[in-house]
Amino acid sequence: MSSTVSDVHKIIEIDGRNSINSVAFLRDEKRIVGGGDEGALRYWDVKDGREAGAAVCGGEVLTVAVSKDGKCIVTGAKNGLVTVWNAATQEKVVEIKGHSYYVVAVDVSPDSRTVGTASYDGAASIWDITTGQLLLGPLQPRSGPLVALKFSANGSRVAISPYAQISVRIHETQNGQLLVDIPIRLSSDGNEPTVPLAWSSDDQQLFAVSHEGNIQCFDTSSGSLLSQWSIHSDCNPASIVLSNSGKFIVASAHSSISFWDTSTHSQLGPVIAHVGSVQSIALSSDDSYLVSGGRAGKKVIVWNLQNVLPESYCHAPASASISESTIALLHLSRPSRELCLQGDWKEAERIVTEEMTHSSNASHNSLANRALVRARLQDWNGAYDDAQQSLKVQLSVIGYIAKAVARVGQGESQAGIRTFDLAFMHCSLKEIPFLFLIRSIILFETGERDDAMKRVHDLIDTVDDKTIFYTIQAQMFLLLGNRLMKEGDYESAIKLFRRVQLQSPSQTSPHLNTISLIFGWQFDGLALSVRRQLCEALHATGRIKEAGEALLETVNILGENIRTNKEAANWINEFTRRCVATFESMGDAATHSQAHDEAIEHYSVALSLNPPTAQGLYLKRSKVRAINGSWEDAMSDANEAITLDPVCPWGYERKHSALHGAQRFDEAIDAFVSMLSAIENSPDQGIRQRRNNYVSPSVTTTAIDVAIRETFKICPLVLIDIRTGLLCDRPERTRIFKADPAFKELVSSTTEELDENRVRQVVSGYFRYVTFSHIWEGKEPSFQEVNVVKSVWVLHSSPLNDKLRKFCEMVRDDGYRWAWSDTCCINKSTSTLSSRSLVSMYQWYEESAATLALLVGVPSPSLPGDLANSLWMTRAWTLLELLASKVIRFYDSEWKPYLNDTRANHKESHVIVQELANAFGVAPEVITNFRPGALGVREVLRLASTRAATIEEDVAYSLIGILASDITPNYGEGEAALGHLLEEMLTRSGEMSVLAWTGKSSGFNSCFPASTAVYQQLLFTSPAMNEDEIETRVSTLRTTLSQLEAMMIYDRITRLPSAIGAHRRLHLPCVVFPVKKLRRHEGNKYYAKTSVLGEVEFQTTDVISLTEPRKLCFVHPWIRGLLDLTETHGGVIWEDDSETDVTYDSDIDFNAAVDIDPTIVSEVGAAPMIISAESDADIVRSRSSPLPSLSSVASRWTRLDDYTRALRLVARLEQPFSPLLLEQTSDGKFRRVAAEHEIIVRPRQITCSKDVQTAVLEVV
Repeated sequence: MSSTVSDVHKIIEIDGRNSINSVAFLRDEKRIVGGGDEGALRYWDVKDGREAGAAVCGGEVLTVAVSKDGKCIVTGAKNGLVTVWNAATQEKVVEIKGHSYYVVAVDVSPDSRTVGTASYDGAASIWDITTGQLLLGPLQPRSGPLVALKFSANGSRVAISPYAQISVRIHETQNGQLLVDIPIRLSSDGNEPTVPLAWSSDDQQLFAVSHEGNIQCFDTSSGSLLSQWSIHSDCNPASIVLSNSGKFIVASAHSSISFWDTSTHSQLGPVIAHVGSVQSIALSSDDSYLVSGGRAGKKVIVWNLQNVLPESYCHAPASASISESTIALLHLSRPSRELCLQGDWKEAERIVTEEMTHSSNASHNSLANRALVRARLQDWNGAYDDAQQSLKVQLSVIGYIAKAVARVGQGESQAGIRTFDLAFMHCSLKEIPFLFLIRSIILFETGERDDAMKRVHDLIDTVDDKTIFYTIQAQMFLLLGNRLMKEGDYESAIKLFRRVQLQSPSQTSPHLNTISLIFGWQFDGLALSVRRQLCEALHATGRIKEAGEALLETVNILGENIRTNKEAANWINEFTRRCVATFESMGDAATHSQAHDEAIEHYSVALSLNPPTAQGLYLKRSKVRAINGSWEDAMSDANEAITLDPVCPWGYERKHSALHGAQRFDEAIDAFVSMLSAIENSPDQGIRQRRNNYVSPSVTTTAIDVAIRETFKICPLVLIDIRTGLLCDRPERTRIFKADPAFKELVSSTTEELDENRVRQVVSGYFRYVTFSHIWEGKEPSFQEVNVVKSVWVLHSSPLNDKLRKFCEMVRDDGYRWAWSDTCCINKSTSTLSSRSLVSMYQWYEESAATLALLVGVPSPSLPGDLANSLWMTRAWTLLELLASKVIRFYDSEWKPYLNDTRANHKESHVIVQELANAFGVAPEVITNFRPGALGVREVLRLASTRAATIEEDVAYSLIGILASDITPNYGEGEAALGHLLEEMLTRSGEMSVLAWTGKSSGFNSCFPASTAVYQQLLFTSPAMNEDEIETRVSTLRTTLSQLEAMMIYDRITRLPSAIGAHRRLHLPCVVFPVKKLRRHEGNKYYAKTSVLGEVEFQTTDVISLTEPRKLCFVHPWIRGLLDLTETHGGVIWEDDSETDVTYDSDIDFNAAVDIDPTIVSEVGAAPMIISAESDADIVRSRSSPLPSLSSVASRWTRLDDYTRALRLVARLEQPFSPLLLEQTSDGKFRRVAAEHEIIVRPRQITCSKDVQTAVLEVV
């Protein structure tokens, strides 16, 4: 055995850090890969040993294999996991989990499509390398673990062997059929993974290392032993590798590596000593380098075999077919060959010449090789001389080729072709198609392009392996297409490029290398070049969409190789940018034109090109998709934009828009909040400044809360939720609203500006409710009863419960959510809430969306007049419900529309409104457009006079809203409720007509009636004086009443304050006519004598006793009727106290005249009048309105117009009127004496100021 090789033959020694179980060269031979106990797949650079990457395998790596195309690496792990890795990116492609125990052998089929695996679990299987799908197996030749698996050279067969058994079995890879069982026990100790098998390149022989330390060669068809030789005395376990040339075998055992000639079985060169035990060995593709990996030494070593083995054993061809070629160019030394492939022809010439110099004599191959190198340098004469010398040494194919190329270069094309044809006389049959191919290339180079391309096309039809021929055809199409593009003929170029049938991204083979060396054609990246030019040609013709599609196809087919090719990657990025910019511009234009589908298509094509900056495109497409209503697609685009740039706010903005459109409001609000956060935290100051353009959801929610409070001010305290039937107070309604999509939509949609009007509209719209108008028929369902059962829908069936439910059904059918009924929506157990409800009742009906009025007792079908004659028209509360409601619909007893009128609002029905107007005795406008204050108090009392209520107080309380009263309901006060109402209305409005009645007095105050029924009476109206009559009377008075006297009368009356009612007392301003004498006529009829009124006949409700002194007087309280409001004067302007509904000039400020002097009220009350029933004495009082001094009156009234105005007042005072009869009580106060019939008097002519006495009397 030869001596051990020295360390000088090491290229690099790498510290593997942990035990190395398996190593291999990558396809580029610039890197090696290995795996071991640490569970990682590591990459090292061959030049300097630096680690070039690592991948975590998830288990201790036992075996590694590299695919023939260099794309994939396969690892087998101790935990039974098989992993396929992308060799370029080091990323995991697929995991195969088909074994339960050690995977000790993996191999990749020659076509790089399948993976074979063998495991200690006793199974061998074949898998798809890209998908991990099981294609064959498991094959289980014997029970027990397997130790070896190896594909044949053509991949049709696979050899597997079990541990500690005398058997190597060969199976077909298509169906698993056992072909032969070879009796050999392989070298393996069962614990360490080895590779004890190797196939010959023709698949006829199988080499194996036996347990005894021999290399044995078997016939693979019969299994018979062909030869064997011993390599080590103890080689268990051992691995072998057959060289690519098939000339030698490398064997490893323990720490030794030896080399053996496959023909002579003799050892070649010295033994290599590895540091520690050798676990794995691998050869480079040209057999020039060896890598070894070990366990104990934890080293990976790369060895240079060119100085270890004889020269003829290194520089192996890449495939068996080429090894048989007689084209000696392929036998260039590795340095010169690499220089040629790199295009460094000058240096290649130097190296070849130097090699020839060191040789004893130049071989014909060397001369032909230099001739071709010189041809590339366009040294045509030198090339011709070398080719001639090569042919003199020995006639050869390569010699004739070199000479032909030189002759063509010298301009002798035909001579060159003739010379080339001589090469066919010295080639093998296998080389003829290749020579024809070279001949076609020479024709192409000489300008015979059409002929050349036709020849290549014909050759393709005659050969089985068409790859090389397709490659040459593609090169020709590319060169010609490039020329056409330079000439501007893009369409013809496109047709050529599309005819290319290449699929592989990188075209390399010995034959192509030969053509590259002969003609300088570069095939690496040819497919990409063709597709690149196709893309450029399409783009140049404006066919942008096709260009984009071609680019996508290019990336899909050639993807991995593009990413590892910097130049290609740069072009892809640049061309992508151009296409994307064009499509984006087209999309923007389509968006502007509202051609949204077209815009989406353009943006989609741009995105399909995988641009490096795609966020803007996603944002734009999301926006257009949202406009189209494609919410899910819009959201998907927004999410993509966010993924690309999570800190950019605009992706969240588009996501908010999409989620809002999809009505996923909670998520939309979250997205909007994320957008605001991204704006606030943006490093871009310009973006941060845009924060002021947006409204945060919290601000919107605050505005909504304000709107809710404003809305609730005019809404009932409790409403029925039609969906659930529950009674809901305001907090509960707020909770329901904030859980409703309407609230969330409002918050989500309020983004850039807080529209408070819209907020109020949405809030008020959501809480719109429908009110119920009906008559109580007994024990209606109460607040407590509904609360007990939780819902109106589950109330037990009864006529009154069914009535409430039917009302709710009608509300639901009208599309409203909330309903209000006075039966169950007022908690009458709480006086505060009850009183608040009564006071707000008018407003609740006024603000309701509609009122449904059920006419109990009106049959179906209803007829005209049924409404006017219904019970509904007799109830006190229904008057409020009718006048307050803007929208009302009447239903008969079967819930059919009244008169079958199906319109939404019966106040728009002329027939129904006229029926109501006739029944009330008012104009239709009062029904349709009623507002508090539109009618005088007396007119409202007249409307209420025919209505009744179950509870006495409700007659008055039902008028609170109609009269805009502020009284506080207090059930139990009886008739005092009406008194409180009248007291307030008299004080506030000054309308004295509420005192114009006959009948029974109220216990509240004697000036007020006990019932509203008295207001059905017609008021006495004094005959109106026309202007001529007034002027006539004024003329007469000028002769009988001096200016001073007239002014004093005028001053007394105009200075009277307004009437005031408080605490059941009425301070009544009036003209007083004391009764001098009283006598009874018969029954309750009396005659009273006064100075000014003369004798007055009247009839009282109660008997006036004449047995004791009485203090009586008639008073004229209708002061308002005495004043002429059409004239401007300096006295007090009174508020409207007319008995009828009178419209006044809006320029007059009546409120400004209400100026009551409290001293007058108190003084009058403190010194009451004293009247004798039998005497003619004047009523004596301490103070009524005092007479002003003559000087003061003279100074205040000096103008003639004032005198005329005073006379006109006196003339009106002399007209008939209806006085009130008052009696002074013992405590000085007054009490009204109720009259059975209206008292009518006419004063006699007034001749002096003493005839007119005024006072403010306190009436109880």
